[in-house]
Amino acid sequence: MERLTTTLTVGSYKSAKLICDEKQAAQRLAEYENTGLLPQEILALKGEIQRLKNDLKACGKKRTKRTTGIDIEGFRKWLRYHEQLSDNTVYTYTIQLSYFAELYDEVTEENGYEWRESLSKQWSPKTVNSKMIVLNKYLKYIGNNDLKFRQVKITKSFSTEHVITNEQYETLLTFCEETGRVRDSCLIKILGRTGCRISEARSMKRSDLERGYAVVKTKGNKYRDILFPKSLIDEIKPFYDKNGHEYLFYNAHSKTDKPVTTHGFSSQLKKLAEMSGIPQEVAYPHSFRHMFARNCLDKGMNISQLADLLGHESIGTTAIYTRLSREQQIDLVNTKVNW
Repeated sequence: MERLTTTLTVGSYKSAKLICDEKQAAQRLAEYENTGLLPQEILALKGEIQRLKNDLKACGKKRTKRTTGIDIEGFRKWLRYHEQLSDNTVYTYTIQLSYFAELYDEVTEENGYEWRESLSKQWSPKTVNSKMIVLNKYLKYIGNNDLKFRQVKITKSFSTEHVITNEQYETLLTFCEETGRVRDSCLIKILGRTGCRISEARSMKRSDLERGYAVVKTKGNKYRDILFPKSLIDEIKPFYDKNGHEYLFYNAHSKTDKPVTTHGFSSQLKKLAEMSGIPQEVAYPHSFRHMFARNCLDKGMNISQLADLLGHESIGTTAIYTRLSREQQIDLVNTKVNW
């Protein structure tokens, strides 16, 4: 099997953790520099990298190269060709496993749960579980059927918070249009009126507008159609016909015609939210998918039809999108409970 050589500080968990943090910061910087962040934001990130380097130096340990026993490259190929996962998922799983390999030589029960405990101190349970899924996937790859890591228990919520409202959506669009941010306005409209995932939207092309739908690769290496409402096509097609870009979610700061990164678009949404005066916590790509689902149900669409539009195999998954926020639940109780 091929082995990936990684840089690790010998004998120091603390310094190894710093290397991991520095690596993640550098990765974010590479992504952010192509997203149009303000200069001071990029400088702040560069400052964070320098701080991590200084902390590493203070550990009094030198980095030495060694070969980890974790087969990252083989795992990447297995995910792509055997499991046939999407490029985005393969990339995410490989990166997460490489972070683990910065600290450990192999995946054992002891170091797996030690890593989980460390992650729990800085990440939400949902994020921790997504990282543990990667370890379980790797165990499957190496044929270890005797070990499977348990996930962190998450208290089930019967409400959805931080979902953009129709009023906030219109405020965001109005701000974009009044300030000449036509591209941003088009991207927000696509998310809000198709209900697509950002990973799906990044592959959409101008030719898809011509035929009225996009065939996209989705979760589980499956394909589905995403329909463009005629009103949406009429509004955004002239803009794309004029600028000539192939991808609808094109990177405005790239010299090559390629789609914007997920991190880049998410960062741009936060900036637009701040400038337009809406809460930043509702300005993230998946928020528009929730808004789309609620609006469809409010218009009388049944949940089976909505499941098809969202690309869900299970109606139970779609039901999550129908939950009210805590504030909406309070308003509902105050309105309906009058006995």
